[in-house]
Amino acid sequence: MNLEKYKKLDKLMYALGISFFAIPLFIFLLGWYKLYISIPLCFLFVFIVFIFFKKLNYKTEEEYKQIFNWKKWGIVLALLIGFNLLSGIGGYFFQNWDHNARNAVLHDLIDYDFPVKYNYEDQTSIDIVGEEGYFSYYFSYWLPSSLVGKAFGFDAANLFLFIYQLIGLIVFYYFICRLFSKIKINYLLIFMAFSGLDIVGQYLMNPSKLDFTSHIDTWSMYFCTSSTITQLFWVFNQGISTWIIVSMLLNEKGFTNVGIYMLFIFLFAPFPAVGLFMVLLVLLVLGFYNFNGECSKTNILDNFKELFSKQNLLVLIIVLFIALFFLINPSGQPKGIIFSKYGFTFDILKKYIAFWLLEFGIIALLIMNKKNFKYIIGMLLILSIIPFFYIGHGLDFVNRVSLPVLMILALFTIERLNQFNLKKVSCYLIIVYLILSSMTGIFEINRTLQNTFNTGKYDIVKNRHDNWKSYGKLEGNEARFFASNFSTKYDRDNFIFKYILK
Repeated sequence: MNLEKYKKLDKLMYALGISFFAIPLFIFLLGWYKLYISIPLCFLFVFIVFIFFKKLNYKTEEEYKQIFNWKKWGIVLALLIGFNLLSGIGGYFFQNWDHNARNAVLHDLIDYDFPVKYNYEDQTSIDIVGEEGYFSYYFSYWLPSSLVGKAFGFDAANLFLFIYQLIGLIVFYYFICRLFSKIKINYLLIFMAFSGLDIVGQYLMNPSKLDFTSHIDTWSMYFCTSSTITQLFWVFNQGISTWIIVSMLLNEKGFTNVGIYMLFIFLFAPFPAVGLFMVLLVLLVLGFYNFNGECSKTNILDNFKELFSKQNLLVLIIVLFIALFFLINPSGQPKGIIFSKYGFTFDILKKYIAFWLLEFGIIALLIMNKKNFKYIIGMLLILSIIPFFYIGHGLDFVNRVSLPVLMILALFTIERLNQFNLKKVSCYLIIVYLILSSMTGIFEINRTLQNTFNTGKYDIVKNRHDNWKSYGKLEGNEARFFASNFSTKYDRDNFIFKYILK
């Protein structure tokens, strides 16, 4: 295969990556915005993508040969299908509790016309929403599947969602291999093993929960980050979106196209968008990191000039209109600094130190070297700050904002083991760390297998956590407690509803 054919394959993978986000974006704009807003925005986005593809950076023929090793890709594809099944997507294997909320999203996108509106007139005490609700959530991940569901039903939508997510995993892994200019199966294994030392934290705080089926990411109570397997099994819509966007973004050699990635992550995963924004601030100062060679010197002024490229400025128009959609949902969730919630106590300080060390501090110190230390310090600064803020009753803010940053640490870990040195103790310590960190994912996988086959037979119906069904019918439904996360008051006199949204 010659270089031109490799370039076509490379361009195809870029097209798949862009389409993964662009198709839901088009559905969202046309389904939720007035046509005099949505149609110009769609044409504007097509123009931005046209500029994007004119500025692709290609690899050498030798690098492409290392990336397109079809035997290894066959093994990787089998592993990705396995992980996809175990995640519970589609309901073919056991689904964790969070799928109640996500299945309800899919149901409503199928069962209601776009834009989705709810009638709460005959239902009691939904004060925040009122009598008429408007579905307002980052639901883009489910939009293509919902169109399939409208035509063929909920089961068909789940099958399409399974395929859609598998395509996302393939795209993500392709761009990881492209980042390192080579495909290796252990890249996937290292990435899926990556986590904090949750098993150590759980043992120190509450060893009774170490039964190999427990969800141990939340051991610290006040703070939490998620393993890659946990992201896949619980918050796949945010996790996989972040994986694709970060892996594609890191393949860039400059800031000319960063706007399109921020648009995608903002639409699909607003909390991780905050984390990626902070990562970009670090990259603006230090420049893009070269995972496949020496890092070149950067000029901050040049980076800022690239940031103000034509396509980045045009993307801001689309981002503005998406921001208006998210702004209609006041959420009503508590927010602030953690000390205003719990007070400043020795217990919080103790658990923060343990959290810092076990979740990212130890691995950061192990993988740090002369080439990457500035970048890792930048990531540590971000990860050190975000735990002090909260939005909502749970640990969602730190848990989600940290996703892009943790992914970059995982990539640094892969790079470090790519240069395994038999004489360096740190390399062996990294392997020990990964074995211990992988226990978080092993617990998740074991719980999935136990619950999928605990009756001695396979039963797809019991695999699905689908008790909520809808955010439109809340009587006797646990979804009532979370209604204000997904639905907001439909106010016909509001400027946004009157002139922008349908």
